[in-house]
Amino acid sequence: MGPTVNAASLHGIPKEIQLRIFQKLSVEDVESLGQTSSYLKSFIRSNRKYLARLSRHLDVDMEKKECRIRRESTSNQVTCQCMLDDSEQHLQDIEVSTLTLSGPLRDEGDLEKLVSVLNNTRQLRIRSFHMKKMIVQNKSLCERLYQLLANGTCHAISLEECQLACGFNSTQADRMNELIQFTVKDCAPMNGLNLLNKYLSKLAMEMRFRSKKSMPFYAEAPDLTVQEVCNFIKSWINISEAPGFQIYVTQCDTLFFHDFLAECERQNLVHRHLQFNSKARPMAHIQCQYDTQLKRFQIYPIVDVPPVGPTGYCNARYFRDF
Repeated sequence: MGPTVNAASLHGIPKEIQLRIFQKLSVEDVESLGQTSSYLKSFIRSNRKYLARLSRHLDVDMEKKECRIRRESTSNQVTCQCMLDDSEQHLQDIEVSTLTLSGPLRDEGDLEKLVSVLNNTRQLRIRSFHMKKMIVQNKSLCERLYQLLANGTCHAISLEECQLACGFNSTQADRMNELIQFTVKDCAPMNGLNLLNKYLSKLAMEMRFRSKKSMPFYAEAPDLTVQEVCNFIKSWINISEAPGFQIYVTQCDTLFFHDFLAECERQNLVHRHLQFNSKARPMAHIQCQYDTQLKRFQIYPIVDVPPVGPTGYCNARYFRDF
């Protein structure tokens, strides 16, 4: 049963106190109260962006300057379609959970307008972000866009055929506590955006010194450094409980592979056939593979089969794989 509120009883309460009360209500309760009186309807309407709102997907065609708002359901039903210039009045009534930007971007002013609208309508809980065919040369604009994602709720970032002026800074990376998927495909050389390096460094530190991260993650980016790979492996093999993961370093040549082997030797990371034994779990290890044709370096854990020993072949591994 939803709450019952006497609109007349609210008139003597300061507006900021009224707002605090309404901020504790669910989406359903806010919608229900808005239908009980003209005063409550007006109050909710003027403060909508501060209250609980329905979650929606937002797709923006930056070339056509068109916005589409879709339901969070298998049907992906479009509930609203408008031009970018008219989007603010629609976005203040919803909470954007998934943001998709598609280019090409003809005018950076359009992206600046969108970022301003997202800030003005308090879109602070974006959980999934996708961007394709976008070139942004304004560093300040890039930083404002990243700030929307550094909200503590974003769990997936995907960039494809993009060229951006700068990368994520350490503060922004530290705030991405829920990030579990990060992919960069066919982007300019710097468009790993340093996020994967910073994020792996953060994970390595958290696995050793903070509460264990149990949620698996997936990453695919071109500019991961051998130092961060080795630091991450060293942390993982020393922890009794550690997350599953799949990491691909793309667009890497044999120089990366040789540098990786050299860094393993420098850090005293012992391996057999690129298998790194877990020191805390006898049935677990990290496997690395380098594909010369795809120019791709892969890192992933195996937790249910012991690594290959110095002599012989593991029958358990044979039956597991086939």
